[in-house]
Amino acid sequence: MSMYSPLTYPETLVGGSYTRPALPSTFVSLAYSPNTWNPFSTNAQDRTEYWVDTAGTLTQDEAMTLCYGASGVLMIDANNLLKGGLTVTSKSASGIDGTYSTSPAAQTSFTGMQLYINTYNVFPGSSGTLSWPDINGVQHIFTSPTQFTNLAQAMATFVLECSVIGQTGQGVLPSNSVTIA
Repeated sequence: MSMYSPLTYPETLVGGSYTRPALPSTFVSLAYSPNTWNPFSTNAQDRTEYWVDTAGTLTQDEAMTLCYGASGVLMIDANNLLKGGLTVTSKSASGIDGTYSTSPAAQTSFTGMQLYINTYNVFPGSSGTLSWPDINGVQHIFTSPTQFTNLAQAMATFVLECSVIGQTGQGVLPSNSVTIA
């Protein structure tokens, strides 16, 4: 019995260079996808190699740990968790429940809005509310600056925890789901 699976190489390069991880001797590479395989690409498909474990003894998690070590797998998991966004449930305003993007662009937008709120203690515009998209583009209506601040604080904590683990390979992955006031 053999196991067939994709192996995606990490985005984060150590020391500015890339070294292909040592695969166990029972692994046979089938193909790279696409034919122009590039371990430096930000597109995961460009860093995916397909392989077979001819001994059929390893799970995907075991194979990843053999290739990258436990800290390397933790770094990959933290970066993937961050890419998936943060699912938020509000105790006081169910209309803002949703999964919000934690992409660099979203983080910049959150920071800018929070700076405005901290400076003026109101939302921009004259409506007194703020419409903010979740990761799927669904708009959620915030009716008070405090609601947005609670979301921004939860987001900042999640991003920081994932980022530290993604850079160090140490720590415990945070939950990608949080309840706010």
